[in-house]
Amino acid sequence: MGLVVIAGAGTGKTRVIVEHVLPYNVKVTREFLECLDQTVGPATRARIAVSNSHSFCHRILTENAADAGLRPRPGVLDGVVQVPL
Repeated sequence: MGLVVIAGAGTGKTRVIVEHVLPYNVKVTREFLECLDQTVGPATRARIAVSNSHSFCHRILTENAADAGLRPRPGVLDGVVQVPL
């Protein structure tokens, strides 16, 4: 499994790699956690924030809801209108 972070200088690439791992979906996240447990051990792995990209973004929105003008616990589809095709 590989990890690619593309961003400009000084934008926090190293911090993302060191502190946050963002696999795309739940299955890959689970597999990555198992791989980390085997590679670095459960104690070290517990210090690494691993979540899929959707849950990471939802956590950021939830933690910063007031700043974004959202209710305290925003739903995933808040403010999105669904139109049947």
